[in-house]
Amino acid sequence: MLQFQAHHGTVNAVALTDNGEIMVSCGVDKQLCAWSVEDGALLFTASLGCVYTCLTLSGLIVLCGTDSGYLHAWDIAAHARLFVVQVHPGMEP
Repeated sequence: MLQFQAHHGTVNAVALTDNGEIMVSCGVDKQLCAWSVEDGALLFTASLGCVYTCLTLSGLIVLCGTDSGYLHAWDIAAHARLFVVQVHPGMEP
């Protein structure tokens, strides 16, 4: 059994790409992480603010939402942010 260790604190969401090769996770440590399912290697991390949810689209793009109301889109292969858009005003303190 593989263990995926990079987050500090609670993990809020986990998603797999369509082909099952990459897992993405996000947590209260404000990190988005992408992992190789085959060997557990950490492929990349991104600091986004508190991330509450993540999902993958067609195995190539990760969408993740933050408590500040932003939706981030990332290209998994290129490890690059595609866009950021504010979709709601964010959570009250």
